[in-house]
Amino acid sequence: MSTFSFTAPTITPSHELDEYNALSASEKQALREDLYGRSSAATDEEDQSYVDSESVRSLPTPEGVAILLVEMEHALLEAVSEPNGEAYREAMRVAPSVVQSESPAYGFLRHTNYDPLSAAESLASYWALRRLLFGAERAYLPMTLQGAMLDRGSSSKEKEYEDIATLEKRTVFVMDKDQHGRPVLFWDRIRSSKRFACRNSVLRCFFYCWQCISTLPEAQKHGCVILMNMKGYDIYEHFDRILSKRAFDIDRRMPIKVRAIHLCTGSGKSVTELILPVLKHMAGPELRLRTKIHAGSKKEICDGFAAFGLRRVHVDAICHGSFHNNETLRAWLHQRRALEEIATP
Repeated sequence: MSTFSFTAPTITPSHELDEYNALSASEKQALREDLYGRSSAATDEEDQSYVDSESVRSLPTPEGVAILLVEMEHALLEAVSEPNGEAYREAMRVAPSVVQSESPAYGFLRHTNYDPLSAAESLASYWALRRLLFGAERAYLPMTLQGAMLDRGSSSKEKEYEDIATLEKRTVFVMDKDQHGRPVLFWDRIRSSKRFACRNSVLRCFFYCWQCISTLPEAQKHGCVILMNMKGYDIYEHFDRILSKRAFDIDRRMPIKVRAIHLCTGSGKSVTELILPVLKHMAGPELRLRTKIHAGSKKEICDGFAAFGLRRVHVDAICHGSFHNNETLRAWLHQRRALEEIATP
């Protein structure tokens, strides 16, 4: 667990305001739509989840997409930076079918506004991070509960099922969609501390949940929302700079747009005055401008969530933690096992 540094880089409210004011009118509108869910009204043809209207004048034709995919393939073999390129080439050599099914090139092309060089770099960096988190022995297995989420080379059953056990501790899981059709990723930052699970196991679970979200058509179209519980956060027990940095890395390397991050804090000032400015610095401008802080009574949280399209089930995840989240997690894992069993040849 990395200790908190009082000299760590931070983002001040005035800095955030300057970043917001520097946005163009259309960028401010896009930000509001991401936060409040308006862009979920986009049609399939508009596909606003992936395309920034200021960056791309028009969507490419199917023929144009085919040409861009060829350019992306050439870039993956010749132009991407190392060690990202090495990780991608190793994945293609060891498990080409997993590469094609779990990281389809078109998703990354679409996510990067149809820029083939950026898409190639993004896809290769995805595989570099996957290898870093899971190791060469597991990274190229299917990202399933019986695949990469098991450490079959371990010396004990406890170690083999470590990541499953971490999931079952309600650290992170996928919840029902919000009112705008966007999947919600729930992360209990309190239960992600070393008292409950080791950092690397939490990060592998986080990656697994993101991978599950990336396969959902509604996430591909509308993006997703992250809901983070920080009620009861203690600066000395729960702060972990490396965990937070790697989690933001996962957010950025998946081909799914993060529309909003909702942080629920307690009444303590250590989170709002010390931790959040540091976390926002790690997040980068795009994510920190999409981050909203919630605190107070259940009614205050409920009202705050409703303004952004979150539903009662998401309020209960924060306000009725253990029992409610046990049931939600159990249902989600049951669904995942059924889907993965069907997909296994």
